[in-house]
Parts: sequence; structure tokens; C-alpha cells
Amino acid sequence: MAVILGSNVSELRTVLCFLLVFTVVVTAILSMDAMLDLTNSKGFASKVRHVVESKELETREIIVQEEPCGSSKECHQNRTEIEHLIQQEQLTMLEADIQIPESHSRNLTSTGNNLQMVTHEKLSDQPRSEEEPVAWWDRMMHIQKERKSHLRRICQEKYNENTLPISDFVAQEKNIYSFYFVDKFKLLYNFVHKVGSSHWAQMLKRLNQGKLKRLYTLPRQEALWRLENYTSFIIVRHPLVRLLSAYKDKFIDHHIAHFKSIGRNILKSFRPNVTQSELENPIDVKFEEFLRYLVANKRNRGNTHWDEIVIRNKVCLYDMDIIAKLDTGEDDNQLILRTFKIEKIAQLGSEYKNYTGKLETIRSFYSQIPQIY
Repeated sequence: MAVILGSNVSELRTVLCFLLVFTVVVTAILSMDAMLDLTNSKGFASKVRHVVESKELETREIIVQEEPCGSSKECHQNRTEIEHLIQQEQLTMLEADIQIPESHSRNLTSTGNNLQMVTHEKLSDQPRSEEEPVAWWDRMMHIQKERKSHLRRICQEKYNENTLPISDFVAQEKNIYSFYFVDKFKLLYNFVHKVGSSHWAQMLKRLNQGKLKRLYTLPRQEALWRLENYTSFIIVRHPLVRLLSAYKDKFIDHHIAHFKSIGRNILKSFRPNVTQSELENPIDVKFEEFLRYLVANKRNRGNTHWDEIVIRNKVCLYDMDIIAKLDTGEDDNQLILRTFKIEKIAQLGSEYKNYTGKLETIRSFYSQIPQIY
């Protein structure tokens, strides 16, 4: 009996050794496969996804399929304001080699030939640290799909607008006036005011050797090529919170000449018995007066800091690849950084994580507004 048992133990050890060697060999082959044919091996991505999800192998890198104006006075003023805002922003950049993505799809949907690497290095920055990278990516792709579907529905039902062929979209300069680009990362940013935009513009400036490049300045064919081949993103915010942010910034916290002029017009039109001293130094415009100004005349809503995103940024006419929200910034910012593989060289401050503004402040201002609005 002892002899038989010993024989079985010996055979078991042999089998275990064989399995260990087999596992090491397979792991090495998979790693070599990844290095030699990362961008074309659909099978490799599937194998790694299976191994990670079944927890049979811990790996440092997990491969997942990528889901996929002119010279007018207003334009000059907007350009000056943007440059002024950018100069006020600070950004921390990390020293690291910049890896250029081999390709970006126009749509973040699954494609066999367009693979992305998601590393474990910055998972601590994610709000749900227990999530596996593959699960996180899949969740983000589902969120993006829902946002795009919602946008399409609203564009059709409320604005009666549909996406244009890109050649038609780029034909009008006003359609691409809000776009910035970085060739090195095949990146398009649709700039929106009051969503942390000056910080993002400053980031692009650092990534682009100190320059901000605007799409409308290019020949139409070059702009068209970028719209067709680069990955685009936009950051949005609840419209009422964005409106309040613009009011506080321009009429309470800062008092530059242009907005003092607007404030003077607001007081003339919407403050009974306004005094001369108030007109000479219009620094106490009330929130209700500001809203009355916007409601009174459609032209008053055209300022870039509070104009409707659907109008200013043409989101109904062009399909954005990534729609990020300021109030879900912790996840959405990571999606943007990882899509362009810049998470190692750029960091976002904590103020850009799930920022919604102080609820008490929002309630305080809007509670003063008569229900007629």
C-alpha cells in the first residue's frame, strides 16, 4: 500500500511540474505575441481578457479593445479672453517620455485592429478602486453609448438637427471655431467655457510645445482630415450650474471692462431707480437681474461663457467620440487621459474630480428667483 501511495505521489509531482513548465511557456508565448503583434492580434486581446477575468494570471498590462469666425470683434475678444484665462491656470506635468498612440479610432467602439493598453499604475486614482481595468473600461463605454444616444434624441426632438457629413460640417468656419487640436496625440478638444476649460486648454498647450492650435485656422482639407481621423472630446456641465458659475465669475469675483459694460446695460434695463454711481461702477449686478437680461433678448445669450453648448459647440452636427461631464470628472477625466495615453505625463487637480459646485451655494442663488422662471 505504501509503495502504491509513493508511486502516486511521484506521478503527481511529475504532473504538477509539467503543468508549471507549461504555464510558464504559455505566458512567455503570450507576452512575446503581445510585443510582436500588439496592434493586429485580435486573438491575443481575447486571450488576455479571458485570463484576467478568470483570475488565472496576474499581469501588469491588460490589453483591451478600444471602444472605439474669423476676424470679427467678438471673435477677437473671445480669443483674448481665452488666452487671459489660460495664463491664470497652473498645471503639473510629470517628466516622462511621451508615447504617441499608433492610432485612434473616430469612434470608441470595439475594433480588432485598434487595441489600447490600460495599466495598473494609476488605478488608485479611480473612484472605484476595486474595479478590474477591463470592467472599468466596459462600464465607461456603456456610459458613453448612453450619453450619445441621449444627445442624438434631444438634437432631433428639440432642435430638429442631425449630424452632417464631415465635409459639409467643416465647410462653415463657425462649426469648427471651438475646436483645438494636438497632432502628436491625434486629439481634438471642443472647448466649452466654465467647465474647467482653461485648465484643459493649458494642458493641451503644454502637450503641444507651448502652443494652442485651433482647427479653424487650417486649410479646410487639413481640418477635414483631422475631423475624420482624430479622437474628439468635449466636457459639459449642468446648464443651470454652468450659468451660475459664469455669473459669479464675471459679475462677482472679477470685474473686467467688457463685463462691467454688460453689467451697466443690465442695471439700466432691469433695476428700477438705478443711481448714477451704480452705473459708473456696476459691480453689484444681482443674479435675478442677470437672468432677466438673458431672457429678455436672445442676442444677450450669445456670450461664449453662457451660450448654449448645442449652439456654440455644434454638438448636434458632429459626433463627439467622448462626452465628459464635470460632475463625473474622476471617471471621465481618466477616460480622456487614458484614451490619449497621457495619464503618466499630466495630472488633474482634485478640484476636477466629480465637481458639481457647492450645493448650498446653488440653492441659495436659485431660491431667490421667482417661480415665474
